[in-house]
Amino acid sequence: AQVQVKWQLPATNTDGTDFVDGSHFEIGYRPSAVPAYPATYAQAAAAGTYSSLGTWGQPVTMTVTDWQTAFAPIDAASCLIAELAPGTPYDFRIRVLDSATPPNASAWSSTYTQYMPVDVTAPNTPAAPVVAGSKIAVSVKHYLGDDSGGTFNLSQDLAGLKVHIGTSATFTIDPRTIGDGGTFAGRIIATRSQIVSQVAVVQTFPVD
Repeated sequence: AQVQVKWQLPATNTDGTDFVDGSHFEIGYRPSAVPAYPATYAQAAAAGTYSSLGTWGQPVTMTVTDWQTAFAPIDAASCLIAELAPGTPYDFRIRVLDSATPPNASAWSSTYTQYMPVDVTAPNTPAAPVVAGSKIAVSVKHYLGDDSGGTFNLSQDLAGLKVHIGTSATFTIDPRTIGDGGTFAGRIIATRSQIVSQVAVVQTFPVD
């Protein structure tokens, strides 16, 4: 998931003078510690999603993680934050820094929480991989391009590629692992960073 964070450009310093020596913005973001739709464990149980990690009367909480930081130039009024977990609420905050040495930073803004929608759109179909093999293993290389042509043009919310191996070009997919008589060899981790940096993914899978 991704979100476009927007803000108003500052006009003055804290002392009321004109703000003319800005350097950049810092946008902090992290998964929210408070669910977007708070519920107690008892309420969750009624919906069939009870978790035994807390007591019945306590609200369901989420793990607090460290803030991550994105940067935007001083003349920007928005920033795209990508690679966010679908179905998760995120906290966002922003501050501005000037060009002094060391820079002076404003206080962080108040926190704004935004719920990331659940992703229901499948990624585009990948192109065929480049394969080299032997009797005991197969090396799979992929340039993260889709089957319409080109390279590094798969959906940028990509999480990985599932690799199936068969004995013909038109084999039938069997979700069981190769060791259990199926066709599933394993998964190659592939993300937006590899698409943007145009780095092909390579992995070797045993077949015997």
